[in-house]
Amino acid sequence: MDIKINVKSISINQVSGSSGVFSGRNTHIGWKSSSKQNEGFGKVEGQDNLAENNMSITFDPDYIDVYRPPQKKDYKE
Repeated sequence: MDIKINVKSISINQVSGSSGVFSGRNTHIGWKSSSKQNEGFGKVEGQDNLAENNMSITFDPDYIDVYRPPQKKDYKE
């Protein structure tokens, strides 16, 4: 989906999961973002090239994909 936001001289052409637009004096408490993306196919280039009947397997043996330090709320008092 294409998003275009224009505010005076600020132009935003793409918004992702961790995007933010702030103006003035700001304090962003608890502003966090983490993500992970596995890709394994690549791309097919050239004239008249095809990729048909493919099977892809992603081997991802790690247990923690994105590290998040413990937060105060994670502990019960």
